[in-house]
This record gives sequence, C-alpha cells and structure tokens, in this order.
Amino acid sequence: MILDYIGVHEKQFAREIELFLVNTDKRYWEKIIKKFDAEGGVYYRVYLQTRNPLAEGIRQYLGLLREGKSLWKHRTREIDDLVQIVFTVNRILKHVSAKAKKEIISKLTSEDIRSFLHELTIATHFLRNRFNVEFVEYERSHSTGTTFDFLVTTDSMEAEIECKTKSYDAGRRVTRKGFYLFCDEIIKQLSSYKVKCVIELNCSNQLGQDQSTFRLIAQKLRGAIEHRSEIVTFNENLSLSINYLSPLTIIDSAESFASVVQPFWTPQSHFATLSNSETTIIIKVQSEAPDIVLQALYNELKGSLNQFSSKRPALIACHIEGIYPEQWEELRKGSGLAAMTSRLLGKEKAAHIHTIAYSSEIERIRAANRIDITHPVLFFTNDSCSRFKDQDIFSLTAKER
Repeated sequence: MILDYIGVHEKQFAREIELFLVNTDKRYWEKIIKKFDAEGGVYYRVYLQTRNPLAEGIRQYLGLLREGKSLWKHRTREIDDLVQIVFTVNRILKHVSAKAKKEIISKLTSEDIRSFLHELTIATHFLRNRFNVEFVEYERSHSTGTTFDFLVTTDSMEAEIECKTKSYDAGRRVTRKGFYLFCDEIIKQLSSYKVKCVIELNCSNQLGQDQSTFRLIAQKLRGAIEHRSEIVTFNENLSLSINYLSPLTIIDSAESFASVVQPFWTPQSHFATLSNSETTIIIKVQSEAPDIVLQALYNELKGSLNQFSSKRPALIACHIEGIYPEQWEELRKGSGLAAMTSRLLGKEKAAHIHTIAYSSEIERIRAANRIDITHPVLFFTNDSCSRFKDQDIFSLTAKER
C-alpha cells in the first residue's frame, strides 16, 4: 500500500477516533479502561497504562463525549498521541486483506500492544517517505516459517524490514512491574505518616514480584519510622535503610527531585516519590547484581538474522524502552551498544543486513497547528553489506516529505 499523505486536521480528530473504535470494538476499550480505573495501586496502574498507551487517550475522548465537549477545543497530549496512531491504523485496515485486518486488530486488542505500536511507527516512516509497504507478516501464510514484518519497495529497490521491541525489563534485576508493586505497598502503609525520608532497598540479586514479601517489608519500615530507626533488618537477600530528610523538603518539580536524590543516585537505581507539605517519601530500589541488558538485546537481534530471505537488503528496527533523546549521543560511539552492534554485523550470516536502527522514547514537536511525534534514531550501517552499501535506502537521514 502507498499513502499520499499521513496527517489529520484537528477538527477531524473525533471522526478518526470513532472509526478506530468501530474497527476495534468500542466495548473492548471501555472494558480495558474500567480495569485500569479499578486498579488500587497508583504506580501499578501507571505500569498497566504503559503496556497499552492508547487507553488513556480513549478514556479522555469518551469522557469529553459524555460531557458534550468539543474534542478539538479540549485536546490533550494523550489525545494527540492517540490520533497520530489511529489515523494510520484506519488507513492500513482499509487497504489490507481480511486476514491481515483480523491479525492487526488482534494485536491492537492484546494485553501489551507496545511491540505492534513500534511496527506501526516504522511503517508510518516508510509511508511518509512514499514507499510501498506490504505487511508480509500479516498478509502471507506462515507455513514457510518465521518471516520479516514488512516488504518496502520503490521504483529502484526492494528491502525487508524486521521490527524488534526490547522491554525496559529485559535483562534487568529490578523489573518495572516488581518495582511498582513494591512502591504501591510502601505508599499504602506509610503515606499517612508525617515523615520526610529516602527509603533504600538493596537486593543481592532480583527484586521479584511477591506482594506478600513487599507487605512484610512495608510493615518493618512502618515500625522503624515510628521509632525513628535508620537500619531495618529483613533477610540476607534484602537490606533496608531509612535516610531522614529536612522537615522542609518538598518535591514539587523535576529539579527539586533531582537535587534531593542526587546523593543517592547510581546507574542501577530506580526511584519513586510521594511528596506534599507534611510527607515526602522517596523510594529507591537497586540490585547489587549487574544487569545483562546488552546480552539480552544481542540474543534477540541475533535470532532475527534468520527471519530474512537474504535476497534483499534488510533493516532491523529495534525499539529500546527507557532511553531518552539526550542519551543517544553518548551511545553513538565507544559504547556497549555500538560494540554489540559491530559484533553482530561482523557475523558471516549478516551480509544481507544493511542497517540496524535503534529508537526509544518519543519527542513531540509543535509547529504552528501541527504536532508531530518523532523517535530519535541511532543507526549503524553494515560495512560488509552485499547490497546498496553506503546508500541511505531507508530514508533515515532524508527529510520526510
């Protein structure tokens, strides 16, 4: 399929969202939103929402609809993000076969839709640059085994695209789910205390996700705060401490948060905070065992080499959660990511790989009445590629038309 234009006027937002809800079943989204709203844990609810980023925008849209308010006059960042996605989805569903439409809708209504949204981002890039995009994974039979995601073509070139999403949790000792469940339990038991402190939890290995253990830890911490103790004994795998802060401490901005946590920060640390005039609780969790994020990523990309036909140049587009735009430059050269990619491309079986591109957290760019959502991309080309060497065949550096 080829699209002449990817974009929507703000006065057409409601029409696009309604069409998407018809295509994917409005009742499904109402059920998902109720599930999120019923979740008691504040932090864990955020975790669920990150797994399905469309739900919050749809919730806001349905709320405005019930209140009889104009969508384009009350648009939010979440609604902007939603419309960017559903506009493209609506056009894709119109052009693909019934089989592909069924599979795409199944992806959109799964518990975790992040990997599909990454595929959609990559497809949108090619559609914007006037490539013809064939959704091979959904259109063709899987009888021939695992295949790549898209076939993209121009008048002079055909190429194969495989999209990978690496969760922030991959290879990490402290996962977001476990961390958020832990934070919810701590806040549940300690939020009523008038205390200003940093609670530190160090794991000898993994944090895990056992809520009964988290409940016991919270009870221990509650007793320690009542006695103004600093060290909390739990078990040989978990060490706990409480660092009491000035009674004047209030976290009311990113700057004040950074200032307070700076003495406690390490590359392995995870933070959450609750702060008001009477209570400031900062939770820090880290593991003493090293993360193996790059090894997990390498294994994923290595496995993808066999998903291509080897008859055309190929792009592996990998989305890595948790890396922000300002961090990309330091990863470009001399980093573990660069070394890992060089090692992968140096393999004999990688001669068909033209480029490996990495993306992460989005940036929003506003120009007049237009809001564009972009993913900064860090890409590595293969010096040993057998086709189109040193050519920007994927329009990674060209300005989108």
